Amino acid sequence: MLSKSINQDSEIFRWLAAVTYAMVAALTIRLILMPLGLMATVPWWIRTLICALSLGVMVSKPTKRLVPALLTGTLLLVGYGAIR
Repeated sequence: MLSKSINQDSEIFRWLAAVTYAMVAALTIRLILMPLGLMATVPWWIRTLICALSLGVMVSKPTKRLVPALLTGTLLLVGYGAIR
């Protein structure tokens, strides 16, 4: 009933999407540059390298990019933890 009158393409929803993406990006950068817990034991250059590789996967596959990039980052970080 009420949901039919809400326009998802309105300015408020675009603004909310932009704020959401900005918050996710800021938290991701914070995790990379100022990690807590076990992530703090991983050297910054390895975290940066894994991020660069994940971004490379994301850019290389324009149609399906999010899941492979997330899997790349996760598997590389877990692999580093298993080797270390």
